[in-house]
Amino acid sequence: MNSDSEDPLLDDVLSEGAAGSFRQALLENTLRAVRRRRRFQKAGRGFLAAAAFFAVVALFRTASPAASTVKIVRTKPLPSSMIVTTRRDSVVEITSSQLTCHVVETRKPLERLKEINDDQLLALTAGLPAALIRDEANQVRLVFSDSPPEQESETPR
Repeated sequence: MNSDSEDPLLDDVLSEGAAGSFRQALLENTLRAVRRRRRFQKAGRGFLAAAAFFAVVALFRTASPAASTVKIVRTKPLPSSMIVTTRRDSVVEITSSQLTCHVVETRKPLERLKEINDDQLLALTAGLPAALIRDEANQVRLVFSDSPPEQESETPR
């Protein structure tokens, strides 16, 4: 073989020493992966065994009640003087009057309401200081002033 080749990749492929080191590295990586898998399997089995053990312990611990918490209760019947009984004729009914019924008739609200204009509304305020305020939505509010209207006096201040 000619080692003076300018292609190092071709030299690595054709050389016999490189194949041996590659095989050795591949074998070591494979063995490392197999050992890791075996360790995980053992750890998984150990974890499963521990979980089963704790489940059995918890099951038996809750299933058997403690002897100190068990109490026996003995009962006896009540004496007849403590039993409450009722009779049909023990209550007297009093009827005060017969129920009367009244019929209530309603009408549609528009039939009873009468629409008034602004002047008629202000006339209903009976001389109290009031104002109509319109907003952007064309809604109208009737506002009353808290202070009474000032009277014009003839004497200057």
